[in-house]
This record gives sequence, C-alpha cells and structure tokens, in this order.
Amino acid sequence: MVHFVLGLLVTQALVACSGDGVTKVSSGPLPPYTPLVTIPDGHGRFMGTVTIAGVSYFGDALLTADGEFRLYVGDPAVGGGGALQFARPRSSAQLVGTAAAGRATAGSGVVVGQACQTADSSRFCSVPGAAEMTLAVSPTNMLGEIRVMTKEAEENWRLDLQQWRYTYEIPATLRQVTGVFYELQAEFARDRDTAVRIDETGRLFFQSANSGCTGNGSLAPHLDGKFNVYDVSLSIATCDAVHGHMNGDFKGFASVSTSTAWSEDVVIRIWLSTRDGMPPRVAITMLLGY
Repeated sequence: MVHFVLGLLVTQALVACSGDGVTKVSSGPLPPYTPLVTIPDGHGRFMGTVTIAGVSYFGDALLTADGEFRLYVGDPAVGGGGALQFARPRSSAQLVGTAAAGRATAGSGVVVGQACQTADSSRFCSVPGAAEMTLAVSPTNMLGEIRVMTKEAEENWRLDLQQWRYTYEIPATLRQVTGVFYELQAEFARDRDTAVRIDETGRLFFQSANSGCTGNGSLAPHLDGKFNVYDVSLSIATCDAVHGHMNGDFKGFASVSTSTAWSEDVVIRIWLSTRDGMPPRVAITMLLGY
C-alpha cells in the first residue's frame, strides 16, 4: 500500500517522442488513496481467479453501484489477485450482465467470446453462453458461482476475487485518463502498434497499423464520479477482413489502476460489448498502458 500511494504521488506528466513519431504523454497522477468513511458495500473492482473445470483462470471484474457487471476471463492464473495479467491471452471471454449491488446478490448475463479470428478462439465465439450468477460481495472480496449454459453443456464457474479498494475508491475524473497510451491486449492491436489518445474532454481515438481498425469514442465519469468507474462508448470502423467482426458500436466501462498492488504505473482497463440489439454479439476487453 505504501508503494502504491508513493507511486501515485510521484507519477508526473511526461512528454517524450518515440522513434515512430508517437508523442507519449502520461495521464495525470492519481490522487493519494484516502479510505472512505463509508466503505463501498456490495460493489467494486475485483481481481483474482475464475475456476472452470478445475483450471483457475485470471479474472478482472467490475460491479458498479447501480448494478452493472463485467467480468474478463483470460489465461490460466499465476499467483493471486494482486497483479494484472499483461500477456495477450490465447483465449478469452467477457461476461456482460447485471447484478443488484449488495452483500448477497444474484444476477444474469451472457458470456461472449473474444479474439474470435484466432485458432485458439473462445468456445463462446460461435454461440454466447447464458449466465446466472450467485455472488457474495464484501469490502474485501467477491466470492460466488456462475452457471453458464454452453452449446454443449452446463458449466459451473467459481469466483475468488479480491477487492481493489485502494483504486476503486479514488473519484473518477477526466484528468486521470487524459494522455496517450498503448493498447496491450485487444485483438485489433499487436506489438504496441496502436496508440490510444484520450484528450481532456474524454474523447478517445486510435488507428491500428496491424488491423486497419480506427476507433472514435468517449469516456465520462459514471454516475456522480464518486468511484473509479467511467462510462465508455466506442465506434470501430475500417477493420480489415480478418478483424471485420469488430466493426460496430460498443459501450461499456473503464477503471484506472496500477498494474499491481505495489507498483507505480497507471493502466486503464476497458470492458466493451456491442450495444444491445446489435447482432452478432461482440466483446472486446482493452488494457491501456505505456
């Protein structure tokens, strides 16, 4: 915790020109962590493991104060819930759903496959899976089970996620997300070829050399901005034939954090899915860093 707070204090706006002509500007420093008098109860940002068929995978979840739920499931987990997973996953999925904020809550949603153009693509790429959730949420963790109906059978996922209070309780402001970042995980980017620019009004833009995809969108503090959650809208266009399934309009959420509980960097997680009523359903989980 001490390292995290010091890191937030010493992070400054940096300007440097890389060899590819991209000007890299850090986002504004996150403010020091000050625990809230009233601890968030029944919602938050959670990281840890999602166990499926005996294998523990990395999970990164967000449950907002008004009951919006997103869960990214990546590669098999290494270690606990104290660090983000940076490597591009061989296969991944995102659960998009709702669950009433509370200590004991139930919810529902759909599991959507990601990176569906690869040979190792998720089994949810062809047919999304309906999901029913039973969650136990506290200021320290999220435990629970998710019943997922696949095209072959029913699966039971077990959640063991830790609350990242020290970033979730920092208010959402556009200053925290302003800057130029590299996309590190989404399938439209490769080898840091995609710079994502977010200006001081929250407008977002990128153009990927690998996929041809261009993105135009916006970020804004969610609700009253009391917690570290942002509403995100994004329109993707001009993707090549391999990535053409990503052309469309997306909405979702973002949250700012460090990459580990003890590091001094700043990264932005973004969970996106195509807008309701726009088949085929597509989900993209982004990770912006330097």
